[in-house]
Amino acid sequence: MLRGNYYGKYKKVSQSTGQRITVFKYAVSGSEQELAKYKAALEAQGQPCHVEEFDETHKGKMIYFTTVHNGKNIELQVSPNNAIFVPNDTVDELESKLQTVTDPALKAAMASRIADLILGAPASNSSQATHATASAAQAEEVSAEEADLGQ
Repeated sequence: MLRGNYYGKYKKVSQSTGQRITVFKYAVSGSEQELAKYKAALEAQGQPCHVEEFDETHKGKMIYFTTVHNGKNIELQVSPNNAIFVPNDTVDELESKLQTVTDPALKAAMASRIADLILGAPASNSSQATHATASAAQAEEVSAEEADLGQ
């Protein structure tokens, strides 16, 4: 399994938007076969495979760059079409369920919880209270699909 260990960040100007962005760096580790697959995916995307040269702790390791901080230690996957990504099954499942919700209050509460998960924050009491209040007030209007979201 490919793993990434966060070890730094830097600012740069985005070529596409002209805005300053933060780029997070992860040292990549894995088996020889996994690292070869990672390097091949970068090459298939036309991207160079950067190897850390300056940080003594991570010297010689391949680097994964991203504009999204995904935590200190991450898992990396390479898709069949050579996309490199950090899987987050919980967030992915909740985001897909969010697309089916029509109740604005429930949708806002779910979006808040998804944001908590992305940021690594525990469920806030306010988002739980909002969800409970919204669900009680809108109980008659909740569709069967929305009622089934928790399962």
